[in-house]
Amino acid sequence: MVAGAPPTDGPADNLKRLMAIRLGSPTSPAIGSIGFEWPRPHLMEIGYWLAESARGCGLMPRIVEHIALPYAARVPECARVQISCFTFNKASARVAVKAGLGYEGVLRNWHMPHGVPTDAAMYSWIPPHARRD
Repeated sequence: MVAGAPPTDGPADNLKRLMAIRLGSPTSPAIGSIGFEWPRPHLMEIGYWLAESARGCGLMPRIVEHIALPYAARVPECARVQISCFTFNKASARVAVKAGLGYEGVLRNWHMPHGVPTDAAMYSWIPPHARRD
């Protein structure tokens, strides 16, 4: 379960939301987190982390697909959802693809962990109300 109700506010609030992921009850220890951020009014970014013991069972793709993407689809201003991850982080890339995001390419020197330029893979999803095709 994800602790707390899915967000209902949107980009006008310059929202940054972090939600704990717990198995069992709301008082169970957190095994991960998922975050939503609106860097621009039309753009939602998703970030996530999951404890090693909870990886590999398809939990995070289901959370992205059934909580994050429906939330974005309910926000009229949202025209794009994106996930970026280090190019070497194959597990995060699999989460994005399994959740239904499409691969767009590599962003050179996108992240700067510890001051070191590092490439990122970019994935995106366009909400049904924003699709042009």
